[in-house]
Amino acid sequence: MLKKACSSVLTLLLLVASGSRPGLAQAPTPKPAKRLAQEAKYKRQIVEWGTNQNITVKLGSGEKIEGRLSEIREDSFSVQLVQQGQIEARTVRFSEIHGLSKRGGHQAGKIVGYTVLGGLSALGILAIVAFTHLD
Repeated sequence: MLKKACSSVLTLLLLVASGSRPGLAQAPTPKPAKRLAQEAKYKRQIVEWGTNQNITVKLGSGEKIEGRLSEIREDSFSVQLVQQGQIEARTVRFSEIHGLSKRGGHQAGKIVGYTVLGGLSALGILAIVAFTHLD
């Protein structure tokens, strides 16, 4: 009898000391401010890019999803990807994202930009040489 009473008292003391309350559900812990800011950043990027963009999403689980952004919602977005020859839509919550990047699309613009810049540089050099030889 004394053992049961001591055991019950010790159990109760341990529960009180650990902050648990028997029979009561613990309130969910709020997300750290840094994580909320990161989720807001990802959401802002997705909205700026808009749909029909090729993206790569790295999830917290380590999984990597590559596909086309097809739909944007308040707390998630959908990515269309090809799996075993079939187009599949995958919903990703902003809270699952560990990394996010846009794929392709700008390479052609960079090549044209560099070509124009190179052409203008060559034209400038030719103009300088021509003006120095006019004397």
